[in-house]
Amino acid sequence: MKTSGKKTQQGAITIIVVFIVVVIITGMVISMLSSSSATLNDGSQQVFQSQSNYLAESAIERAAYHINNATACGSIPTSTYNLGSGTFNIVTSSGTTECLVTVKGMNNGFVNTFSTIVTLASSGPSGSYKEEFPSVADFTAWTQGATSKTQGAWGRDATANYAASGSLGTSLVIYAESTGNQKATFSGDIWRTITDPVDTTSGEATLNFSLALMSDDGSASGVPSNPEQLINISLIDSTGTYADLELWTSKNQNYMDNTATWSEPPGTITTVPVNRVYDAIEVYYKISSPKRSIVLVYLDDLSLNW
Repeated sequence: MKTSGKKTQQGAITIIVVFIVVVIITGMVISMLSSSSATLNDGSQQVFQSQSNYLAESAIERAAYHINNATACGSIPTSTYNLGSGTFNIVTSSGTTECLVTVKGMNNGFVNTFSTIVTLASSGPSGSYKEEFPSVADFTAWTQGATSKTQGAWGRDATANYAASGSLGTSLVIYAESTGNQKATFSGDIWRTITDPVDTTSGEATLNFSLALMSDDGSASGVPSNPEQLINISLIDSTGTYADLELWTSKNQNYMDNTATWSEPPGTITTVPVNRVYDAIEVYYKISSPKRSIVLVYLDDLSLNW
């Protein structure tokens, strides 16, 4: 009986020890689970906080969109926008030369509010110029530059047939004439100032150029053969600070074929670099005619938009 009691006592002690171990392990597991839950909760809060910050930045982008689409700073809508699991809105906006906006981003109870300056994006300069040679006064605004040889001239032609369709009825004419047995070549340039200079000090400009032109043999006693003709049109800086900016050239094109028919070559698009000022337009010409003949080139409707 004593032996049996001793075994019973040992069994009870074993059960108690196992119970204590189980309690300890359970406590450790609970502690670990609690710690993991806290860590996960902290991670979620960080995510929500970051998302609220991104939502506030979305509000800044929305404000910039309104300003760059001609909305006055004080008139930016304060509507609430949904994005993902959160929202954002522009709280206030004020200013004239600069727009101070206060924005807010919200996500799962986390709110991020801050203020920043939103400025109008530069769109570069803009302007236009068109030359239709409508009157003698406009025509005489052109200045003759250097010329080579004198077997030619330039002037204004008011003949109805020699004005581009839709123009005001006149055009500029440049011609070379040979009265003897030798080829005549007339080359040089003419230019005039434009009232609205192409000024890119505030940013580069995209310039569209177009024109109408016609070449006519106009021969009285002979037909020109393989005339050598060249027209270049450029923007120039009358102070000579910047290199000429070519807008169009007839080189390697078939618009100078003496068909006496008006042509409108495809418009050209030119990027004007930043920090340039062009205040004049120039026509360079090289017109040749064979013996006892005359070649005429007519220009009309020179048009610039930038």
